[in-house]
Amino acid sequence: MPASTAERPWWGEFVCSGSSAVLAYVFTNPVDVVKTRMALQGAAGGSKPYPSVLSALWQIGRAEGVAGLQRGLYPGCFWQFSNVSVRFGVYASFKRLSGTDETASPLRKYLQSLGLAGISGGLAALASNPFFIVKTRLQATSSSGALAVGQQHAAASGAVGGALAAIVRADGLPGLFRGLSAFAPRVIVA
Repeated sequence: MPASTAERPWWGEFVCSGSSAVLAYVFTNPVDVVKTRMALQGAAGGSKPYPSVLSALWQIGRAEGVAGLQRGLYPGCFWQFSNVSVRFGVYASFKRLSGTDETASPLRKYLQSLGLAGISGGLAALASNPFFIVKTRLQATSSSGALAVGQQHAAASGAVGGALAAIVRADGLPGLFRGLSAFAPRVIVA
């Protein structure tokens, strides 16, 4: 069957890229939970229960079950969808709107693509940062006192809306964008 030459609707890039990112994240979230907890262990003289990645996977799975290994999954899915869909969707939309000048030099085409990628990455970081904060807080929270590392957030009930509201109540709207100055460059160059 020949490939269709019909153009994808403007929202197609958002949906396809965001959905793909969420599907991949479901499988990688347990490793993200381990990464978050290993990064926080020993903070402020706290405990260091995780000597290795495999040990952490085993300990969390044994003490907290699948729920512990998938902690932060919902906000992580929102994070991935908002980040990747905005990055790819905005890039494709801006590229379509700016037009392609076939006579332009390769350098000009490269610089245009680089600029569009930077803008779309910056917007993606802005859209996804609140979900990244909630995901990280939930992943750091443990139902097992022996495996708790970092600050254990009382509002880390798993409800994304409730966690976002708790951040706004505690820190105001700027709390949703804490760490954005470090997160944005990471997303812009990805």
